[in-house]
Amino acid sequence: MKTTETIATQEFQHIHEIISFRRSRALQTVNHENLLSAWEVGAFVSERLKNSAWGSKTVMQLSEYLRTQDPTLRGYSRANIYKMVLFYDTYSSKHFAEYQERLNLGKFVQTPSGQIEEAVFVSAVPRRIQTAEIVSALPRQLEIAQFPMFLTLTTLSNHFEILNACKFIEERIFYILYAHKENLNYREMLRCLKNNTYTSVLGDKHNLSKGMKEVYLQVVPMLKDTLQVGFLDLPKKHSEKRLQNSILDNMKDFVLELGKDFLFVDKEYTLQVGNSTFKIDLLFYHRGLLCLVAIELKTGKFKPEYIYS
Repeated sequence: MKTTETIATQEFQHIHEIISFRRSRALQTVNHENLLSAWEVGAFVSERLKNSAWGSKTVMQLSEYLRTQDPTLRGYSRANIYKMVLFYDTYSSKHFAEYQERLNLGKFVQTPSGQIEEAVFVSAVPRRIQTAEIVSALPRQLEIAQFPMFLTLTTLSNHFEILNACKFIEERIFYILYAHKENLNYREMLRCLKNNTYTSVLGDKHNLSKGMKEVYLQVVPMLKDTLQVGFLDLPKKHSEKRLQNSILDNMKDFVLELGKDFLFVDKEYTLQVGNSTFKIDLLFYHRGLLCLVAIELKTGKFKPEYIYS
């Protein structure tokens, strides 16, 4: 029988869920409007630059004008305005439209849990980029391209960094999807770009056992092939124990590098196999794979016998 206190707790939890949901929706709306603003500004300035009506000096004058008109306005420096132009030109280009058609992209799908469908994630492209018509009252009835809704999967700041770091559309789409899947903030996105997560996640996983690939069909896009752990600040020669202790001292950064689906369980976890006792250096739980992940730390050269089918 439920007590009054239990009922109250459940009701409080329900109220908290309402608040969290509405807060999330509010943030999504703000992000959407920021992206639309950048899209429309980028479209307008792009058109002026292409027909030579404006030059670089005019863009600077625009930035200064906006600052004068509204000193509280942030994010419209000359450099950022040019980033908005690149943002618009990249995702409204004929090349991008042809890329979608060539790959026969299907409908972009998310699972009920909010995770990106793995079949989509493996290919690093959405199945079909949905679009939404923008209602705009720009001067001279400037016609602008439709806004691809999948761009709302991450923030404008992240988009700017992706555009700056990636030259190929496959990479750019991957990082947009990855930012959404891992809920990456700006600092985390910079780290992923610096560490070339695109190659690490989608590269050939030669170091995964055949048995693992058969049991966990989705394992390839969920586990990185290489981790960048410079934040551990270890000397060139170090022991496995020191490596373990450094990871434990920097667990937050280590989990961010592994992927946010990893939850730390324990260190030196005892495992009994028959009459033998083993200790797992680091034990994690993976929410996506719904399984435990054991990490064995080695400081020497990799050997094939480290993998067990």
